[in-house]
Amino acid sequence: MAGTLTIGACAITLEEYQCSQYICRDDLEDVVEDTITELNESLMACLDTCIDNAFIANILDGPVGGTLNKTTGTMTGNTIAEAIGSMRNGTCEPVALVIHPVVEASLMQDSQFVNAATFGDRSVITGGHIIQYLGLDIIVVPKGSLKPGVGTYASIMLSRYAVHAAKKRDPVMEQQYLVQTQRKYIYASVRFGKSIVCSDGVWLIYTAK
Repeated sequence: MAGTLTIGACAITLEEYQCSQYICRDDLEDVVEDTITELNESLMACLDTCIDNAFIANILDGPVGGTLNKTTGTMTGNTIAEAIGSMRNGTCEPVALVIHPVVEASLMQDSQFVNAATFGDRSVITGGHIIQYLGLDIIVVPKGSLKPGVGTYASIMLSRYAVHAAKKRDPVMEQQYLVQTQRKYIYASVRFGKSIVCSDGVWLIYTAK
C-alpha cells in the first residue's frame, strides 16, 4: 500500500539590504591604499550587521515556541538550563543561544556558568567568540535589536533548522564616481528572505541583563 507524502511550504519575502559610503576625491588621492581596504571591510561589516539585525528582528516578531521572562533578574546558568528544559518539553533540541554582550557579562559573574563553560582558543576569541555550555553554542552579537526595552535584554534559543533563509544573490559591492560632487560612492548590498519555519524550535529569554 502506497504511503502519503506531505510537503509543506513557507512563504518568504525577498528584501534588499544596503550599506553605503563615499569618499571625496581629494581624500581619495591622499589616503594610503590600506585605508581604502579598511573602508571596504567596514562596509561589509555594516552589511553583516544589517543581516544579523534582520534575522533577529524577524525572530522577535514571532511566532515562537515560548517565552521565559526573568526580567527581574539577570541571566544565569540556571536560566539557560530552565530554557533548555522548556524547549525539550516541546520535543525540540536546542543547539544555539544568541545573546547580547551585556548578558554575557552577567554570565561571566555566575560561577556555575564559568566553571562549566568551554571557551574557544585565542583565534576564536579575537574573531568573534562562541561559548559552549550544556551542549549549546552561545553566540554573542552586539546588536541593538537584542535590547527591546529599557533595562530588558532578549536572548534567542534555537533548535537546528528552526529558521531558514532564501538568498536571491550573494553580497555585492559596486562603486560610482560622480563628477558633480567629486565623490566616489561605494555600495554593498544583498537580497534575501528569512522566516521561522518551526516555531517550537525558537524560545525567547528576557532578562534584566
